[in-house]
Amino acid sequence: MSRTLGRGIRQIRDASQDIQDEIRKSTTDMRREMNINRTLHETKQQIEQPFEEFSRDIRSSTDGLDENIPISPHKPAGSSEHISENKINKDLEPGSEENNQRS
Repeated sequence: MSRTLGRGIRQIRDASQDIQDEIRKSTTDMRREMNINRTLHETKQQIEQPFEEFSRDIRSSTDGLDENIPISPHKPAGSSEHISENKINKDLEPGSEENNQRS
């Protein structure tokens, strides 16, 4: 009877040790994954940082442009003030009617 009881206790200890080993292994795997995730996150930040700085520099450089450059409203292509490149070239051609009329 004591021999059977001893075997039962031994089996319980072995099972307990197996469970503890599995927990340690899982914990180690989780730590590795956390380290990998941390490394990936840090690498991502290192890659994004120069782009963010460049973007901030561009924004700060262009912030004053609105104040320094007068912006006129866009005039449609059919407006009387719009002169196309073709019309300018035609007016400059020798023998052009409009060019002759102006002379």
